[in-house]
Amino acid sequence: MTSSPPLWRRVVDVAGVATELIGIAASNGPPQLQVLLIPGNPGSARFYTLQLRQLHDAMAGRADVLSVSHAGQDADDALSARNGHRLWSLTEQVAHKADVIRRYCLLPGRPPLVVAGHSIGAHMAVHAVAAVEADGRGLATEAALPPVLKVIALFPFFWIDRSQWKIRMLSVVAARYEMVGLLAAVLSTLPNFVRTLIVRAATRGTMDTWAASVTASLLTRHAMRNCMYMGHTEFVDLDRPPAWRALQALGRRLHVFGCPEDVWLSARQWSELQERLPGLQATWVPGVTHAYCASGDQCSIVTALMHPVLTEAVAHRKQWAADVAAHRLPAERTWMKGSHALNLNSVGTAASATLRTEEEDGAADGAAAGGDVSVALLVEAKSRL
Repeated sequence: MTSSPPLWRRVVDVAGVATELIGIAASNGPPQLQVLLIPGNPGSARFYTLQLRQLHDAMAGRADVLSVSHAGQDADDALSARNGHRLWSLTEQVAHKADVIRRYCLLPGRPPLVVAGHSIGAHMAVHAVAAVEADGRGLATEAALPPVLKVIALFPFFWIDRSQWKIRMLSVVAARYEMVGLLAAVLSTLPNFVRTLIVRAATRGTMDTWAASVTASLLTRHAMRNCMYMGHTEFVDLDRPPAWRALQALGRRLHVFGCPEDVWLSARQWSELQERLPGLQATWVPGVTHAYCASGDQCSIVTALMHPVLTEAVAHRKQWAADVAAHRLPAERTWMKGSHALNLNSVGTAASATLRTEEEDGAADGAAAGGDVSVALLVEAKSRL
């Protein structure tokens, strides 16, 4: 296998929205798979740079891996200005992800796709895939386009558990998104290392330094307005039973990850998912938290458990596509095992990840005219202040 290529960053046009993509290309022959990782909230792809590197290495360089920032939820003020400093609701973010899948993933000649979503990103993944498949993409019936083999819900937020007081408290804060934006504007005047220290203190040191630095970079008025506004619409839209029909339609293509003490997918909700979705592919992950992406060690554990799901999807992609085309996903077929054991001794410490900027080809991607919004970016797993 050749040496791992650097991560790249591009700003592309997604239905008129300047959007940040971060990824790493297959480096060991033609890609066998595409993996799209949709963030939680805050929705910056930069939280997942370490995991993108880990997924690339776990797949032996045979997959293209990619993450997309939510519209308006990035640290680039030029990007925010280009988008008119507008706000995006949860519904609009789902449509945004569906457009990303259509324009950059489900293209002729591309390999099959796995969509992984973290937290509210899992809700987006389920509904974005439903949207693209409703217009004929992502299914094997469209022979010229690759299929969506799997949707992986990483500690998903599908609906509100009203017994969780933290959610009730956050819903009150999120409704005051303009006020939070003004507070962030004040904090943005501080040096980044000071904001990073504030974030680490507020999170009681549970974030790695690099993740706290990413969080600190998002403490701008427009990024935080969008994070809080989307959160506000999450609490409104998800204060009802989940879209069982959309979840059931995925059949055995849906794989859910859960963890202890998660207010967004409580133990009660975990049990209800398995009761309502017979044959659900599910993995319970002790030793990690909902915000796993802020810890290199926890990223390693989650990636190690994702790896057999991805490799088995690749191994069975032809029959899986045939089943999808025939609209049959029978329970007796066992393309993906229901759970995966993890040997913690085999999970190594993640290496530092370097992120390189590339300019996007505006003609190929239909990027809107404007100034060069690509910026140099360096992310290290164990960065020094």
